[in-house]
Amino acid sequence: MVPVLTVERGVIGVAGFILLLLLESVRPFRRPVDARWRRYAINLFITGSNAFLLSVLLGSLIVSVYHTFELHRFGLLYRLGLDGWGNVLVTVVGLDAVTYAWHRAYHGLPFLWRLHRVHHSDRDLDVTTSGRFHLTEMVLSAIFRLGVIAFLGASVASVVIFEIAFGVLNQLEHANLRIPEPWETWLRWVIVTPDMHRLHHSQRTEHTNSNYSTIFSWWDRLCRTYRFGDDQAALVIGLPEYQRRDAVTFGNVLAMPFGPPCVVSRRWRVGVVVVAMGFVGILVHGMALAARAIGQSRAVAVRYVARLPQLPADAQEVRVWIPLAKTSAEQVVEKRTVTAPVSYTIGQEPVYGNDVLYIALAPPFLASLEIAIDYQATLRAGGSWHPGEPAPTSAQLARTTAPEGLVVIDDAVRSRAQQATAGRATPPEQARAIYDQVIARMAYDKAVPGWGRGDTKRACRLGKGNCTDFHSLFMSMARAERIPSRFKIGVVVPDEPSGTIAGYHCWAEFYEASRGWVSVDASEAWKHPERAAYYFGSWDANRFLISTGRSLDLVPKQQGEPINMFLYPYVEVNGQPWTGITTEVRFQNLKQEGTT
Repeated sequence: MVPVLTVERGVIGVAGFILLLLLESVRPFRRPVDARWRRYAINLFITGSNAFLLSVLLGSLIVSVYHTFELHRFGLLYRLGLDGWGNVLVTVVGLDAVTYAWHRAYHGLPFLWRLHRVHHSDRDLDVTTSGRFHLTEMVLSAIFRLGVIAFLGASVASVVIFEIAFGVLNQLEHANLRIPEPWETWLRWVIVTPDMHRLHHSQRTEHTNSNYSTIFSWWDRLCRTYRFGDDQAALVIGLPEYQRRDAVTFGNVLAMPFGPPCVVSRRWRVGVVVVAMGFVGILVHGMALAARAIGQSRAVAVRYVARLPQLPADAQEVRVWIPLAKTSAEQVVEKRTVTAPVSYTIGQEPVYGNDVLYIALAPPFLASLEIAIDYQATLRAGGSWHPGEPAPTSAQLARTTAPEGLVVIDDAVRSRAQQATAGRATPPEQARAIYDQVIARMAYDKAVPGWGRGDTKRACRLGKGNCTDFHSLFMSMARAERIPSRFKIGVVVPDEPSGTIAGYHCWAEFYEASRGWVSVDASEAWKHPERAAYYFGSWDANRFLISTGRSLDLVPKQQGEPINMFLYPYVEVNGQPWTGITTEVRFQNLKQEGTT
């Protein structure tokens, strides 16, 4: 199945299954050939074990690759700019058409038919048959369909809608029911009905090689494989070679792909192989794109030094707060050592969870004060499938959708956000549209004073600034559309063996429930437009995160205004901010690891 698993789809699937099972029990169309509970046990065990094993074997890989495709807007529909309901329509129709072709391939290629005859060997036909597939067939279908989804550029919403329609119709057409006339005839012009699909499960070859459609019946009509009119009551369900009861035991069903040779149609074999190879190529490209942001890491040592020179003569109370880096999606901090000639405490800022070192000083003061924090860390590249932390609380989500200091939400921001997201249906699509507009309407330019404060109003007015300005604008626009977003700041560790890091780097993230926090780096994308797709959802193994969030209240709380950005130490002398402290950041690359 398609690699998108949702609670909604599961609930609808289970509810539909139970409803059809009850209707079959009350008014079955055909009397069963095999004992009902024996068949139920076999079919339900196969269905349940397939679902469990697929999630274990392929779940994480498929979801990772699929999310990479979507976040990087890879695919035909994204190239054509087709989002929203247009994407849904083309995806549902397109995937159903490919499912028709793939179904024909299972009947036309001997290897695939060996797998698919597990489904056709059922001597009765009811809703439990809808999940009776060999695990190998499920795996191959999942991989093949993933390639189709990537090629199309289907959105999450589009695939979920397709999955729901596919699941409901797949159950309905296998049900041991008959839709009353004239409803059955009318419905059969559009969708596949139980009478239409029952013919496909007949043991007669001319029946089995017809009516391949799953959702829309018109594929069989267009491709001249539609058949109807035979006596439904006289049909013998199953396969001729598996008509004895002892031939369809649980063990024989699992071993069926390795049984006697198959006699199948030779039509379409070459075409199916060529198309399958093409989709495999697309899938390999997507897995390579995903692998680009998985498994790359660097071991580094970072030394962060804060120096407090001679204090003002009237100083009576001095308070110092220093940000402490910690493990996050960007890095694993294996060791953190603080060296200070005075006592200190370490607390955690309550909203974003930043670690904060706090020092309170009173007369007599040292002539000078130096605090050093030494880190050993592994910097890792990443993507959206590795958010690196638990899901945010409702309070945290509320904070990240509201104005925050210089990250304002005014009429100008709302207008830009509405313009950017017009026609975009899902948060990832909307976030990508905002990201693209920020890149298009901003310039990385520090010529005009006032840059570097992350002032959304200035960014809107001038369209210039550094990474703080780019990402303040992104966050304001995202929050205007009720998309949670947050700010991250740290340093970029160069590739050289060692040295001093001048300056800083910042980026933003937006939150989507099925992915977690997704990284965006609009300023780097502006500098390197050829990597714009990569920087939406992925990052390189060179970031060392210092803190998260804007407008912070520290621990213990400072007397001054909330901290705009917490990269450098914050100092208060006699309750007033004091800027006399200096900071130096040095690094050493301990080793370099390639993709593992």
